[in-house]
Amino acid sequence: MSVKLTMLRSYPLLIPNHDFKHWQGYVKIVDNDFKIYIHCPEFPYTKNVTLDIDPQLKKFHQDVNTLVKKVNIKPLKLNSFLDKLVNSVISSSMASLSTTPDDFNSKYLLYKDLETIRENMADISDSLDHMTLVHIDEAGRTHNLSIQIDSGGKYIDVDLPEEIAHMFVKDNKHNPVSGIYKQFCLQVSVSLQALFFMCDLLDDQTSVLEPSNPTRKHVHRKIGLSESVAIEIKLNPLDVYSCPNMEVVGEGMSVASVQ
Repeated sequence: MSVKLTMLRSYPLLIPNHDFKHWQGYVKIVDNDFKIYIHCPEFPYTKNVTLDIDPQLKKFHQDVNTLVKKVNIKPLKLNSFLDKLVNSVISSSMASLSTTPDDFNSKYLLYKDLETIRENMADISDSLDHMTLVHIDEAGRTHNLSIQIDSGGKYIDVDLPEEIAHMFVKDNKHNPVSGIYKQFCLQVSVSLQALFFMCDLLDDQTSVLEPSNPTRKHVHRKIGLSESVAIEIKLNPLDVYSCPNMEVVGEGMSVASVQ
């Protein structure tokens, strides 16, 4: 069977130009179609062949490049080259997904755990090792919780004041993800509402100079009082009703008069 006919039967979504040296279209790998462009100047053989592959296949870039180098040195017919390319991508995909029984069991348990909080999931990686969860409190404030999971355990990143975040991570790093999320919701919806209210009040009703884009972890504010004077305020997240630390800063005479 001719290479042209084989290409038509095996790769019907790849369209050649008039001299069969340029092919453009899609190659099916498992159940997905990936865009590809092939320049095959010595058609039907792959000597000097070059490829432009779908961005989704970029993670297999090294494998593809290795194969292209091989078929430039020892040319194949174009259809045989594409068969090898497809099999190479499939093999690499299976290798990256292969797990031991213990790995499979832990992934399964993680998946079942995440099912209980899936409506709060803002983002999750394909390998389930990184996720971002969102909680919206009664005041409409959005709070983000990010968790990275690897062989060393769970790494938690929360947009909370440093003192609170440190204790939260220490107390929750061994909990399942759903447990971490539930404790996070309690923390921001009960314990820290007064702190967030005060910070929002300062942001809305004063001229905040620093930080320029405060987040929930920031408990300090530098507030402009005049062109030459500002006041620096730091709230205590562990006792929000205690007197905050305050310092007037600016030009000497102006500071003295304010103090």
